[in-house]
Amino acid sequence: MTNSAGSAGAPEAGDEIAVLRAHLGKVEHRLATAQRLARLGDWEVDLRRGLGWWSDELCAIYGVPPGRDDITFEDFLGVVHPEDRDIIRRLSEMAVSRGNACDARYRIVRPDNEERLIQCRAEVEFDPAGKPLKIFGTAMDITEFGRLERALRESEEEYRAIFEQVPVGVTLIGLDRRFLVANPAWESMTGYTGEELANLSTLDITHPEDAASSTRFFEQVMRGELERPVFEKRYLRKNGEVLWARVNAVVVRGADGQPRFRLAIIEDISAEKEAGRRRADLQQQQRQALVREVHHRIKNTLQGAAGLLERHAAANPALGPAIDEARTRLNALAMVHGLQSGSAGTEVNLCNILRGIVDMLKPVSPAQLTFALPEGFVPIEIVQDESVPVALILNELLTNAVKHLEAGAEQPTIAVTLSTSGERAVVVVRNEPARLPAGFDLDSGAGLGTGLKLAKSLLPAQGATLRLLEPSPGSVEAVLTLSPPIVKLPPVTDRRGGPS
Repeated sequence: MTNSAGSAGAPEAGDEIAVLRAHLGKVEHRLATAQRLARLGDWEVDLRRGLGWWSDELCAIYGVPPGRDDITFEDFLGVVHPEDRDIIRRLSEMAVSRGNACDARYRIVRPDNEERLIQCRAEVEFDPAGKPLKIFGTAMDITEFGRLERALRESEEEYRAIFEQVPVGVTLIGLDRRFLVANPAWESMTGYTGEELANLSTLDITHPEDAASSTRFFEQVMRGELERPVFEKRYLRKNGEVLWARVNAVVVRGADGQPRFRLAIIEDISAEKEAGRRRADLQQQQRQALVREVHHRIKNTLQGAAGLLERHAAANPALGPAIDEARTRLNALAMVHGLQSGSAGTEVNLCNILRGIVDMLKPVSPAQLTFALPEGFVPIEIVQDESVPVALILNELLTNAVKHLEAGAEQPTIAVTLSTSGERAVVVVRNEPARLPAGFDLDSGAGLGTGLKLAKSLLPAQGATLRLLEPSPGSVEAVLTLSPPIVKLPPVTDRRGGPS
């Protein structure tokens, strides 16, 4: 009874075998499915019999019927591409003789003439005496991978060819603004080798005057604020020469959207800039020639008008003083336009203006009129836009000095001096004997005659001041101080040599 009960409760041997077979079937199915999905087959060769076995998936890969276990090595070589058979034969012999695992990549030709690329790995099993028993391994169909690999390689080769042969600079720039990669054109443009550039940042070779604007551009590019990130700047070549460049920049970002580096395509526009400079110089020369001609014609017209006034003064003595005043102003204007008609630049020399006015007034002045410069004086340039107002102011100051000398003075004098102090030029017109009218005040306009009113109204808003003083009894000084932007003085170290 006990044995019968025990037998009833225990599984029969046949049931266990059935369970194991079912489990094995599931494992084999899963293995076959995995091999099919991975395009991976396995194989084995009995070296003593010279016969081999291929899995169903390997048979499917090779395009042969499944279920054979009598496959010879020659059968295998018959599937291998003719150009790859020798290398496969040698690898197999080496694996068996040395007992080493080996990897091989080869092509096969299926019965339908389709070529496939196979990646194979093999190992050798030995008996206790060290004799090889069998060789076994796996084979994977990597045809699609091979195509992708080949396409990638061709793409890289095309990229490399473009990168190395394109005639513009191409460089990758890190977030710290250092050069990561540079093509030969960029190396040639800068004069630096790739190794040297790798130790430099963009600021290291940027012209100092463009450093701030270049930094702003870089930051805007990194923030994506520019619709068309193109920028013109100057670099400094290794030999110190200036390289004008047009930079196109884009930010390359990673999968997380964060910037990884900047790609810059750089075009050398030095020749373009030089051509533009030459065109501008030519246009400036043509403009200056036209301006000189205009000034020359204005001078002739003013001198002609002054001559007519002189003849009318002789015929109308009562109008003489008024006509003389108008004539001196016309002559002052004609003198300035004459200076400008002979000048190649856009600025007029202050010294020449003063000399011209003094020389013009000497014949009509009852006083001794002198003009003095300090030793080692240099030319002082007046910007063209202010040259006529300044000339008229100086003319009025000197004319006023001539008109207001004390009547009956035995030796009246008018001394004109020009000096510099820092960036300022100082003109002093001193006449004696003379005195300012009672209640005279330049700021309020009290006591000013027509000439001084005109001089005050012509005074530039910036860079010019006028004072009238009595430094001692019987003398009057008009002091005109001119500073930038009205005048341009050379640096102190350059102020040497001779009068202007």
